[in-house]
Amino acid sequence: MGSTQDKLAELILYIADCHETDELFGSVRLAKTLFYADFLFYAKHGRSIADARCVRMQNGPAPDSLLNTRDCLQRKGDLVMKERFVRG
Repeated sequence: MGSTQDKLAELILYIADCHETDELFGSVRLAKTLFYADFLFYAKHGRSIADARCVRMQNGPAPDSLLNTRDCLQRKGDLVMKERFVRG
């Protein structure tokens, strides 16, 4: 099995790919999706998907290595961040 960061990276890429055309998808929704996916997987299987520890963030829980993993994916060119204008 891969490391925690490798598993989290694969999960980030999978979720981002599934939501590529969603205009409202962003960092907060990514973090919440990661948290709930891991939470529900744990409830069903008794183990975590990526073994990432979750921490309290301003907009809800997120894996503690989310930003580091996301930035690493960007540097390698595996993930592209797009800026979007969303009316509030």
